[in-house]
Amino acid sequence: MGDSVAVIGAAGYAGAVASALVHRHPYFELAFVTARTDAGERLDAVHPRSRVPLVLEEYDVERHAGVDAAVVAYPHGAAAPVVAELRKLRDQHTSDLRWEEYAPENTKSTKSPSDRLEFLGQQLRAKYYLLLQNVLTPDQYTRLRQIEWQRMGPGVLDDVEIQKRLGITAHQEEKIFALKLETFRKRVKILNPNDGRGPPDPDADKKSLALNAEWMEKGNEILTQQQRDKLAELKGVPFDVSQLSASSISKAAEQGGK
Repeated sequence: MGDSVAVIGAAGYAGAVASALVHRHPYFELAFVTARTDAGERLDAVHPRSRVPLVLEEYDVERHAGVDAAVVAYPHGAAAPVVAELRKLRDQHTSDLRWEEYAPENTKSTKSPSDRLEFLGQQLRAKYYLLLQNVLTPDQYTRLRQIEWQRMGPGVLDDVEIQKRLGITAHQEEKIFALKLETFRKRVKILNPNDGRGPPDPDADKKSLALNAEWMEKGNEILTQQQRDKLAELKGVPFDVSQLSASSISKAAEQGGK
């Protein structure tokens, strides 16, 4: 399953664009969209060109901080206290995870902030997976990882464990990053034709799906045949990952409550 993301302040133009990008991304899962004045309305009703079918909620730090990442699309003055609040809650949840505690001695003063964040994220995921292994049977844990890797789509090649198991070289890693950047730029153009001026592209969803297929195809071309076969083996029996979308989960919850 991809990383869950909340967009705080999604009713504004920047928030709506961020929501649309996350919603159509093959790896990220748009979990929540919030608004201060339009709460209760669907985002695609407030911003039709966003095509995001989620209901805008009132911001609740306890509820909306439980995601992997948050985009705060408020003006700077209003965003600062929200970001501080989210960071404080994050620090409470990760108080036992510190750079100085986990980093190798020779890298503590050399890593950039982004490198440190990535490293700590890897350590946190490792702890999470270890806890899962203590709860699930080996077969259940293996299947969960298989479904997670399927859910990531083309972004699976960014996964540290996948790269390790496939033996991705430094040269291949550079190509994978360049492809991801190229795909992102193309997606922005699809969602914002003519630099955001004029009506939305009625074929945006279809073009986004085609772009994902192109990303997957080009990503496979970076791999050797042996790596492609290994990746297929790691992902296991195909699973309908559309069941994991926020809209599908909401519908299932509604039906279960009746």
